[in-house]
Amino acid sequence: MDKVKAALKSYTENAMKAKGKIHCSHTINEEHREVQCIEVMNSPSAMDNHIGHCFPSYVQLLGAGCVMEEINAIVDESEREWWAKSLSAWGAKKFCVTAALN
Repeated sequence: MDKVKAALKSYTENAMKAKGKIHCSHTINEEHREVQCIEVMNSPSAMDNHIGHCFPSYVQLLGAGCVMEEINAIVDESEREWWAKSLSAWGAKKFCVTAALN
């Protein structure tokens, strides 16, 4: 768990530096052994920036035994295909990208 906490701390610090990041919040639910992340970005460019900042820390999370179980994304309809392709790279077992209704 110490390696997971250290990797998540690094991931969070790097995520907060990503240009176009509106909000990010990460936690560990130790009872259920889950890392939970909420990310809000202002554009596809922000996601590209996020990947550049966070991927090394994500690899550390994987090395500490974490598995990407689920990604749920709500995006602008005109960007849905782009987001689906980009987010698929994280390897989530359950993966859902839907268009916002607003």
